[in-house]
Amino acid sequence: MGQGVPPELTTQLTELIGLRQEIAAASPSDMAHLSRTVSAAVASANTAAQQAQVAASTKAAESITIAAEASHRAVDSAMDYTRSLSLHFRSEEDEKEYRDREAERRVYIAQQQGQHTPQGNLNAAGAAIGQMADARAHGASGPEFDKQWNDLVSTTERLRAEAKAKGMSTEEFDQRLRGEIRFDMKSKGYTDAQIESLFASNPDPLQAAKTFVQDGGSVANIQHAVSMERTQSPTIETGTLTPKAQTDAKDLIAALKATGVVASDPLPSGAPHHGIVVAIAQIDAGVRTI
Repeated sequence: MGQGVPPELTTQLTELIGLRQEIAAASPSDMAHLSRTVSAAVASANTAAQQAQVAASTKAAESITIAAEASHRAVDSAMDYTRSLSLHFRSEEDEKEYRDREAERRVYIAQQQGQHTPQGNLNAAGAAIGQMADARAHGASGPEFDKQWNDLVSTTERLRAEAKAKGMSTEEFDQRLRGEIRFDMKSKGYTDAQIESLFASNPDPLQAAKTFVQDGGSVANIQHAVSMERTQSPTIETGTLTPKAQTDAKDLIAALKATGVVASDPLPSGAPHHGIVVAIAQIDAGVRTI
């Protein structure tokens, strides 16, 4: 069997293949007996499909929880790291404004993490990214900065992708981070036109933050930056059969029909809801549903 097929469906498919072989060798007189076998296979297939769906749902929940926990750790690490940085400021007022932004971000991060939700952790990550970008605008650099930044960005990207895949809103994260980068650029003396140039080429605020930090605040690079982000939602298996598994199942339907039994799809109004005709129709529908 192909990789990626849940164990329950692999077992069921094996049974269906065996049933197909049995039907292929059966005489017309054997079909009444095989009707009961097919009915049992339908019931088993339905159970296997339900179990696979439950398992997939559990896996999805665990996936976003793991992503949220990783993001939480990266945010805490990044914010601890920024406490020890030796930065450069144009004036005492510049430093005061930086410290005020930092204090406000720390309060916001604590509030968001205190919700103990994936969205709260994502929002906290946006503020931490803003803090790291602010520090970069004031001279932070080096291997440790790069490590902290890369860990923070990668865990944020993963959590955001998981959140989107689950249908969660990322609007607060996006708006907050966009505002963070605007403040960071303003603090370094960028004009409104230069700031708009960054967001024009990088509509995604996370990509805008990455461009700002990666280019070290270079106006020329930011003005010509083109967003290359390709965020993809992780594919979460929900019991879908592999192409080979689908082919095997469809072959079973073809073999059943070849014996002279025709499946109704859907069953016509008033059709008898028993016997092999119903069973075959249910298997046919089940193969498309699983």
